[in-house]
Amino acid sequence: MKRINDSTIEAAVLKQAEKLEPYSIRQIVLALTADYAYFLEFDEVTEELEPESVQRALKKLAQNEPYLFKSPGALNDKGSGEGEAQGRSAANKALTTKQETLVSEALSILGIKK
Repeated sequence: MKRINDSTIEAAVLKQAEKLEPYSIRQIVLALTADYAYFLEFDEVTEELEPESVQRALKKLAQNEPYLFKSPGALNDKGSGEGEAQGRSAANKALTTKQETLVSEALSILGIKK
């Protein structure tokens, strides 16, 4: 399997992130490689990132980290203003769920039932 490098991701982001209007392509690439790489799928035949996987990763990134984009709701089916508010709400909800999971795991390790 070919390793997906930053320049490959950057090229895919440049093609697909136009609607989102990222403030910094470099920050998007860093976020995708660090925290969202599991969304990215590589086509072994064409030796390129699959566009659908890049779109999924960008959509998830915009939902969880809307401050990286001028128009984080642009990939949603609804208008950008509403999508932006939804993106922030989804990010807060995801953070809360993640925090709850971590607390539950910590309590379980300590042998405390919640």
